[in-house]
Amino acid sequence: MAGHIEDQARQAGREVADTAQDVGHKLKEEVEKVTDWATEHVDNPKAVRQAQNAADIREHMPVIASCGKRVGTVDRVEGDSIKLTRDPSAAGGEHRTIPLDWVQRVGEQVCLGKNSEEVEHAWATAPAGAGV
Repeated sequence: MAGHIEDQARQAGREVADTAQDVGHKLKEEVEKVTDWATEHVDNPKAVRQAQNAADIREHMPVIASCGKRVGTVDRVEGDSIKLTRDPSAAGGEHRTIPLDWVQRVGEQVCLGKNSEEVEHAWATAPAGAGV
């Protein structure tokens, strides 16, 4: 009887060790996945900043160039662009868009990393990636 119990204990011990080894391998795979994700997303400060900025941008926020001049008002965020409200006196009354990667920070207003001349020279009347 004692030999039978010892054999069962050994078998249970092997099963626990095998299960622990399987769990260890699965844990290692998941850690590698998380590490890969972090390298792609968190270790890319520009992508993180752009995502944070996009999440903080709200309708009707003023958009300010780096020189301090107001260059527009947010209508909405569309993809990788900020769509500005229509300006009847410019662009034929069409919406203008600016890429999110121009945004330096977002607080009470959207602050750009380009001065007003650069913005007005480079902005588009279609969202970035729209093929225009």
